[in-house]
Amino acid sequence: KLKQAQTSMTYFAHAIYPGFKEGANHRKLGQIFKDVVEGRKNRVIINIAPRMGKSEFSSYLFTEWFLGQYPDKKIIMATHTASLS
Repeated sequence: KLKQAQTSMTYFAHAIYPGFKEGANHRKLGQIFKDVVEGRKNRVIINIAPRMGKSEFSSYLFTEWFLGQYPDKKIIMATHTASLS
């Protein structure tokens, strides 16, 4: 499972959060972020309903998953609201 967590954000989510309940929205977000890492997508806008995992996947899980694969890379995160930063 550790090897799968290196290549799949949903497996990574299961490794980080035991009991993680995976839905189609998580699989789609995981594929989108994999496409970004592998160069198939340059820009992404995530526009889905609240509580569907967009913040968890984009702010926490993606950065950890990405830096785990590419520890020499850097990520910049920004927000428009001071309380969110």
